[in-house]
Amino acid sequence: MKRISIDRFHTYSEITELLEGWAASYPNLARLFSAGESPEGRQQWVLELTCHATGKASDKPAYFINGNTHAGEVSGSAACLYTIQHLLIGYGQDDLCTHILDTRTIYVMPRVAVDGSEYYLTTPNSVRSAPRPYPDTEPADGLKPQDIDGNGMILKMRFPDPLGEWKISEQDPRLMVQRTPDEFGGQYYRVLPEGLIHNYDGVEIKSAKSAFGLDFNRNFAANWFPEHKQVGAGPYPFSAPETKAVADFMLSHKNIVGTLAYHTAAGLFLRPFAHLSDDKMPPGDLDIYKALGVLGEETAGLPTFSLYHQFWDPNSLTLGSFPEWAYEHYGIVGLEIELWNLPKRAGIEYPNGFKGMRERSYREQVADELKILEWNDRELGGTGFINWYPFEHPQLGKVELGGWNTKYVRQNIPGHLLEEEIHGSAMFTIRHAATSPLMQIEKLMAEPIADAMHRLHLVAANSGYLATNVTEMALRLKVAKPVEAHLELSDGLTLVAGEARTELGHIPGLARKQASWILQGKGQAKVTVWSEKAGVVTQTIEL
Repeated sequence: MKRISIDRFHTYSEITELLEGWAASYPNLARLFSAGESPEGRQQWVLELTCHATGKASDKPAYFINGNTHAGEVSGSAACLYTIQHLLIGYGQDDLCTHILDTRTIYVMPRVAVDGSEYYLTTPNSVRSAPRPYPDTEPADGLKPQDIDGNGMILKMRFPDPLGEWKISEQDPRLMVQRTPDEFGGQYYRVLPEGLIHNYDGVEIKSAKSAFGLDFNRNFAANWFPEHKQVGAGPYPFSAPETKAVADFMLSHKNIVGTLAYHTAAGLFLRPFAHLSDDKMPPGDLDIYKALGVLGEETAGLPTFSLYHQFWDPNSLTLGSFPEWAYEHYGIVGLEIELWNLPKRAGIEYPNGFKGMRERSYREQVADELKILEWNDRELGGTGFINWYPFEHPQLGKVELGGWNTKYVRQNIPGHLLEEEIHGSAMFTIRHAATSPLMQIEKLMAEPIADAMHRLHLVAANSGYLATNVTEMALRLKVAKPVEAHLELSDGLTLVAGEARTELGHIPGLARKQASWILQGKGQAKVTVWSEKAGVVTQTIEL
């Protein structure tokens, strides 16, 4: 079996080869199919993982993992591939891996933004989600980031300007710091992204709006707003074929109980709501998210933050994301993970994630950047930051190029740290899957009550942590179907009392319900307990 290269990121063709190889090597555990095709003709692969000998994939509770909703956050696809490999290799060797694949189904879509990630990995350029024009089709005037010296990176460029807002730090000449409001008489610089200026007038340098403004994580239907209110949202919900493929997949696999979407880079788990405070969430659901937060802290060493309370500014919300939609429209436990926290690696702690980072004073921000530079020198041998070097710009003349290799140091996990960073999150996804409801027939017995007459007694148990309705939100949405017991009788048996199709309602986590029938005659009685989210189990008894 071919294994992933755990110190780098994989292209589309490499991912395809890995997934096809795993499906061929483990036909009893893995099945590969496409959830959709991108505008450039790439497949949004999904690998289905379960032990077919213990039941059909659709008859087991399922968990859905995806990566690269944002094209450049390729650490996410690495985590997805790592999780697949861990489960396949661990089956029959590791108790948890074996238990999960025997009793649950895991669906993994390593890469949502298949076109965007390929563009990101094979060019110096970056893109949020898709390399296609949105919202404008005509090129915008101004500075466009571009690799102008052909070294494969888009860095920063600096050049002297008496009106410049920046100066070289006295503490480290690589670092540019802002001049004070009253400062004069020094050497000041303009600092801009490396690139060329479209329709340059020789005086004003303005930033060109990105040609590729679509953001898949604003294109889901939950709390969707149009472009003028939510940048990147797309012309309508699920307008992107890639996000529609995710939604169609979810809605056609009703056994999905929980989801995790991989992103970068903040080093935390994110949970709903994105637009409401916790007191608006059903109390039982908030308890679930808090319990999963403890699990995430134990397993991955990462805190869980509320999108509303701790991640974004409530006065400037960012909406239309996948976990919002999964929870608020589908009633399942949707989570997002932000892999990689470079400041934390450098010894910097932000008490409230991105929100805490934005609240840092300017002096604190400068101190943070110095610490990160020190970490780069110590841990990466200085390679993460490209020292400033001269370049003759075709429009601006003499400039210097330099700065962070953002793609592979700040936005993603450096290769030699990749496995260390993603292992804990992969283990969390497996433990999260293990919290799903799980239907069992705990007892099926026949008690004689008269001549050729029996009372058939069933005890159905949910041995999972979550209820068979998964969340209270699912009940509010009326998408949670009750558990049912179906009775089938062979020739020679007659149903005297009870219903052949008996509704058991919903079963809380770690709880039981019972049903009984009166049968007359001799033969076989087969009982099937059906739950959309907790699975399907069958048992036969001879009377």
